Amino acid sequence: MHYKIIKKIKCSDNIDRTIETTKHDSELCCDLLLQKLEKKFNAKLHADNPTDTVNGSLSVYHKSNDHVISIEFYEKNKASNSGHGATLHKLANIPSEKQCIDCLTK
Repeated sequence: MHYKIIKKIKCSDNIDRTIETTKHDSELCCDLLLQKLEKKFNAKLHADNPTDTVNGSLSVYHKSNDHVISIEFYEKNKASNSGHGATLHKLANIPSEKQCIDCLTK
C-alpha cells in the first residue's frame, strides 16, 4: 500500500532544539515523522542493518512549507535478495491513508 501525503509544515516547527545534534533540520524532521509512524503502527519503516526485517518505507521531500511524504507498507512478505538486503514483512493490519494522516497531524 502506497500513500502520498502533502503536509503544510515547516521542519523547524517539529524539532526539539534542546537536543544537541549535527543533523540537518530535514534529517531531524524525517526522523520525527518516522518515529511517529513506527510507534503508532508498531512498524519498522527503515533498516538500520542489511539483515533487518522491515514493514515498509518512508521518504520525505522537503520544500519551504510543503512536505511530500511518501509512505509504503509492504503487501507481501519477501526474503532478502540481491535487490534488497532486508527482509520485507507485511503487517497484519496495514494502516489506512487517513490513519497515517491522523498520526502525522498529532
